[in-house]
Amino acid sequence: MGPNDTVNAEYNMTWEFPVLSTSTYLVRLHFCQFIPIILRNADLAFKIYIANQTAEQYADIIYWAGGYGIPIYKDYPVKMDARGNEEVQNLSIALHPIQSYKALDAMLNGVEIFELRKGDHLSGTNPGAYQDSPTSTTPPSATSSKPKLGVVSFVATYSSSWLN
Repeated sequence: MGPNDTVNAEYNMTWEFPVLSTSTYLVRLHFCQFIPIILRNADLAFKIYIANQTAEQYADIIYWAGGYGIPIYKDYPVKMDARGNEEVQNLSIALHPIQSYKALDAMLNGVEIFELRKGDHLSGTNPGAYQDSPTSTTPPSATSSKPKLGVVSFVATYSSSWLN
């Protein structure tokens, strides 16, 4: 978030991504603590909220990774709830700083959001994406009667670094 603890105490970092209202997603958050003044467990901790639900009450990257400078990711399944007739709604990811030993801050190195679908046909477009060419209305032929669960849609990647 930044080096000013007074400002950080009043704010949080929030991202919103357009997703289909009736789908289930896997949200993968990437972390790597590489700030030189934050070297030990509890030096930096924060809360994580996904889709307005508490995902982590106490996120400590160094503790999760087992040390300083070690990358780690955490996966969170998210089922979106359709609201009214909305086909698309925003999936939010918010980081809230909490008082810890060295800093009142939060950090996130990357985000991946995967839509999970059942079936043999795993292609599709992201919400709000423009079509380059008309699509066929003919359903694809099935090669197997067994349903499959697969990752079908990469929605976003975010990368940031904290500067002193």
